Amino acid sequence: MKTAFIVIAIALGWSSVGRAAPVYYTFTGEITSVEDSAGVVAGTYGTVDIGELPSVEYTFLVDFEQPGTYVALDGTTVVVPDGSNSMFSYDRFYTDLISGSLIEGPEYITPSTNVAEYNWGQQWDFVTGPDRAFLFGDSESNYTTVYSLTTLFTDWVVDTTMNAGTELTGFEWAYNTAGDLSILESSLRLTSVSDTPAPVPGPATAWLFVMGLVGLLGYNKRRKRS
Repeated sequence: MKTAFIVIAIALGWSSVGRAAPVYYTFTGEITSVEDSAGVVAGTYGTVDIGELPSVEYTFLVDFEQPGTYVALDGTTVVVPDGSNSMFSYDRFYTDLISGSLIEGPEYITPSTNVAEYNWGQQWDFVTGPDRAFLFGDSESNYTTVYSLTTLFTDWVVDTTMNAGTELTGFEWAYNTAGDLSILESSLRLTSVSDTPAPVPGPATAWLFVMGLVGLLGYNKRRKRS
């Protein structure tokens, strides 16, 4: 019986920690311009010819319910607050670049920044004029962003055909040790929005699970006695 109570406690605790899951956003497209003053593009791919460079596919983890943050050079995490003024309001939220970075140079700390890792996105809702939104990822040394200068992030539309939906821009840079920049700019579409795996069962499902386990434990005890 003690075992049954332990099982019930574990299962009920497991069902109580469910929350809205973050979402993976994947952006696909092609490079449209190259600036290679740092030589990182040529050093990585042996060419700066746009036609010979790979296609772009960035995946960001986005949690719109969590605050945007960045990691400072000393390792501390800093929350980036929301805000507003008479012309616009802006929401900041959590992001993490999961994959897709095409160039990576040596670590170079610019004098004007204290950012070791970007984990935030931002959308500006203007009173008049076009809205805009950015997802920031990676570090100041190897920086990646996906953005729109016309559309809020919450209005970005999935497009698997690359012919419709929201037109987006990708921008990625990497430094060399001298502080020169290599830059890749790309034309992107949002091609996939994917939830994190396996939703946490709700209370009703968890209770059925508990009853099944209790029944199985009772059945095993009866078998042992017989």
